[in-house]
Amino acid sequence: MKKNAIAILVIVCFFCVSLHSQEKELLILVTNDDGIDSPGLHALALEMKKLGSVVVVAPKTNQSGTSHTTKRGQPTFFGEKELIPGVKSYWVDNTPVACVLWAIAGPLEGVVPELVVSGINEGPNLGPAYGSGTVGAAREGALAGATAIAASQFVFGEKTDHEGAAAVVRKLAQKALSLGEKPVLWNVNIPGGKIDSSKKIIVTEMNRRWQKMTYVVHQDIRGQSYFWFRRTSDISKIEPESDFAYLFKGYITVTPHLVYQTDVAAMEKVKALLHNTGAGQR
Repeated sequence: MKKNAIAILVIVCFFCVSLHSQEKELLILVTNDDGIDSPGLHALALEMKKLGSVVVVAPKTNQSGTSHTTKRGQPTFFGEKELIPGVKSYWVDNTPVACVLWAIAGPLEGVVPELVVSGINEGPNLGPAYGSGTVGAAREGALAGATAIAASQFVFGEKTDHEGAAAVVRKLAQKALSLGEKPVLWNVNIPGGKIDSSKKIIVTEMNRRWQKMTYVVHQDIRGQSYFWFRRTSDISKIEPESDFAYLFKGYITVTPHLVYQTDVAAMEKVKALLHNTGAGQR
């Protein structure tokens, strides 16, 4: 009888250890658009290690504003770089989206990670953020079927609390994973300064267009004209319940984004419109 009890105890312990090991083997891809040497990336990768097995694949140089693009028609160079002991880290001479695509096909050997975290970006990514390489990389992870978070932090020039921000992202990632749904895409913006438990988190919608682009024309020494884009803000277009408004009140904002952007609500109207104009429909 005692032998049976001991055998059962051993089996139970074995399964407990196995389950614990499985929890620790959560596969996490960390990337960004500020480049492999960004302190925000390092802080994020270190914090994500508390959740599972981390692989870092980030651009070799700053790729801010590259949106959801990849550089094609040319070879892409890559290499390993030691960032954190025990974490495989690679630089890729391409965009953040290319980093995610290559990470899954290359170092992860075709396995889609459970979690893709992009950031922590130096500067906020508010509103639609379609031009953001940080958000683009997270979106690519979500399109692959992962839970994905894009994380950005407002920097006013004071010492940035990368570690505090990374801890917030880890906790939010755990919440996102607990949904049990995939894909998930959250855009997270964190204020500047010290980040601690006093910072409130709010789920809010994205602000619509609040900036406009102008340009300034110059000429080079050969008389060839060129222009620089200049981005200006229209404070009157900041919506009071938006991510922009709450970030400037000191909140950490979380905005869930659609991964698949078909406007389902409009489909019947479009079908009727095309049918009535003789375009036909399927």
